[in-house]
Amino acid sequence: MKEKDIKDILKSKFQLEEDKYFPDQWKTVLSLFFKKIDYFSHPENLFTENDKVIDGKQIGIIKLDDGKQLAIFTVEVADNISIVRNRQGLREIAAKHIDQNIIHGSLAFFYNKKQADYRFSFIAKEANIDLETGELIKGETKPKRYTYLLGANEACTTPAKRILVLADKKEKGAVDIQNLKEVFSVEALNRDFFKTYKAHYEKFWKHLADEENPYRIKLIDAEKEDKVKQEKPIRDFAKKLLGRIVFLHFLQKKGWMGVPSELRITNDGITNDSDWVNGDANFMQNLFAYCPAKEHFHSKFLTTLFFKTLNSKREGDLAPEGLIHNSEFVIHNCKIPYLNGGLFEPEKNKATLEIDFPANYFKELLDFFEQYNFTIDENSPDDHEVGIDPEMLGHIFENLLEDNRDKGAFYTPKEIVQYMCKESLIQYLLNTFQEQKDIEAFIRFHTVSPLLAEKENAVLLNKKLDDIKVCDPAIGSGAFPIGMLQEIFEAKRFIYPYLKTNKDFKPADVKKNIIQHSIYGVDLEKGAVDIAQLRFWLSLVVDELNPHPLPNLDYKIMQGNSLLEKFEGIDL
Repeated sequence: MKEKDIKDILKSKFQLEEDKYFPDQWKTVLSLFFKKIDYFSHPENLFTENDKVIDGKQIGIIKLDDGKQLAIFTVEVADNISIVRNRQGLREIAAKHIDQNIIHGSLAFFYNKKQADYRFSFIAKEANIDLETGELIKGETKPKRYTYLLGANEACTTPAKRILVLADKKEKGAVDIQNLKEVFSVEALNRDFFKTYKAHYEKFWKHLADEENPYRIKLIDAEKEDKVKQEKPIRDFAKKLLGRIVFLHFLQKKGWMGVPSELRITNDGITNDSDWVNGDANFMQNLFAYCPAKEHFHSKFLTTLFFKTLNSKREGDLAPEGLIHNSEFVIHNCKIPYLNGGLFEPEKNKATLEIDFPANYFKELLDFFEQYNFTIDENSPDDHEVGIDPEMLGHIFENLLEDNRDKGAFYTPKEIVQYMCKESLIQYLLNTFQEQKDIEAFIRFHTVSPLLAEKENAVLLNKKLDDIKVCDPAIGSGAFPIGMLQEIFEAKRFIYPYLKTNKDFKPADVKKNIIQHSIYGVDLEKGAVDIAQLRFWLSLVVDELNPHPLPNLDYKIMQGNSLLEKFEGIDL
């Protein structure tokens, strides 16, 4: 089977025919990389007591070459469960059936008949061993999920390629759990993505730095004698240009770019009644495809999109006339959000507005981005969606930062960040609570003990989480503060039911409150501050149904030197 054939299957809707428990086309796909699969003739519903599930069955067992076994689950989730958004809840549904004795992991298909997308997940539990006794520590093993989001709205290029790699391993030898982890590896995806991204970045900046390019002289820092230092503004411009385009791929994934509009005229002007749904998932690609003057795509169209659209308030959020192309792509009759916050403020050097690039530069860049699934929700060490998440913005910044070793910029693995954040939070809470085991179990595993479940203690714990202040004196691209945001948010989410309040838990409001009242950061590099702010904005966008003005983070995450003892004559 060829890559295109596999991709067509992955993009097709996951649906069960009458009297069948598993799609025939997926049986074909699984047979590519597993030698021994036993399908049950009459599988039973295992999830009858779960209100998130309409129907869920174990439809078979896969026997791996290392002697371990995987269960195959099909789970039809309830209509109110979003396949795209509900990640952790789906992981927990299947994880409890992994006992590490008979079943060592699972392949699970989460779907809903009314939704185009579905999830193909590999779920495993890694046993924790007591190093002193050599015994298995029970009750303290969180499941890890590695997942692909598939369907008509997804790229599906990466999973198709990975399946072929695993099929090749089957032909040459054995397939084990480690091989499966490699197929679902986010790290490998990130390495491949950045390698090609860097090649595109270098092509863009070197075009502007060419001695024959008339804009070179308008962009360089002529006061510097060294050529490399002279051309730094050119490289900075290219980084920001590509960074903005990456950011817009997250927004179009959210469905907020090119949203169909429903307008009516009122005494107050134009009112837009449409929700922020059904946006163009390939907005940037279509913007370029229907551009009548592709050689002027930057100067005529991207600058209009950046500075006269995303950076400007408009009646009804309508796209301006400067983006109209032709009758096939009527962009003036759709909505594009207004985003304050500084990301799309015009450059001080006005010459950048006139810059253009060969048409094939943008075509190849946008074709490259189209191959990947952009996921707006940041991955955690326990839950990996195989796609490009906002952390990639940090990878890009840290890897393209010039003299990064001299400036102390290094990538910190997610597992280390999570450990640091959890331990810091535990020590903070132990200043108030004396029950060390209860606090450790709550922060590490989200286990609420009977003591913490008492309303008085739950309210106190929630208040301490509200009162916490976190400052990173060298914020980099925001890894540690983003990690703290995630840990504080999860702690508040798990303690919330015990507050016994009638108010709903609103994720976006909770995150916004944490960002505005608990998180602070400083960095010498303006680029680091920009990326960190961007990641915080995306962390809010992921839970919003409609665009709202972004919080001003200029006084929360700032450019500066945290080692200074004085600032403008004032002792710090």
